[in-house]
Amino acid sequence: ARIPALKVPVIAAVHGDALGGGCGLAMACDLVVADADARLGTPEIKLGLFPWIILAALQRDVPRKPLMEMVLTGQKLDAQTACRLGMVNRVAPAGTVLDVAGELAAEIASRSPLVVAMGKAAFYQIADQPYEDALAYMHGQLSLNLLTDDAMEGVAAFLQRREPEWKGR
Repeated sequence: ARIPALKVPVIAAVHGDALGGGCGLAMACDLVVADADARLGTPEIKLGLFPWIILAALQRDVPRKPLMEMVLTGQKLDAQTACRLGMVNRVAPAGTVLDVAGELAAEIASRSPLVVAMGKAAFYQIADQPYEDALAYMHGQLSLNLLTDDAMEGVAAFLQRREPEWKGR
C-alpha cells in the first residue's frame, strides 16, 4: 500500500521466479521489467491457500479471465505472457534486466520530478473513480501543473529547442 503513495516511481526488476508474495510485490510496483527467463505466478492454490492479499494488486493489472485462471490453477506465466497480460511493461534479454530497468529509471528521472510525482499521485487517485469524477479531478491537476515553474521551463525549452533544466517546483 505504500508504493503508490511514494513520490517517485518504483520499478520492479524481476529475475527468476516471482511467485506468490513476490508476484504480488512486483504487481504493487508502478512499473515492471522482467528478465526473458522470469516467471510470475500464484501457486498458493496448490498448497490449499488462496492469494488473498496480492489479489488486490493483481486485479488492477491483469484482465479478469486470465487472472481467474491463474489464481485457480497456480500456473506460472513466462515473461512474454505476463507482458501480454499487462503484468510486465518490458521483457529484457536474458541477464540484462537490471540494465533495462536502470535505463527506464534514467528516462523517468530525466523528467520534472515535481510533475512525475504529481502525475503518479493523480494516476492512483483516479484509479477507482467514476469517469466524470476523474475528469473533474484531472482538470484541477492540469490547472495546478500549468502554474509550476517546471511547466513554464518545459515549454520554454521546447520553443528554444534545448533540454529543460528542471527546478522541481
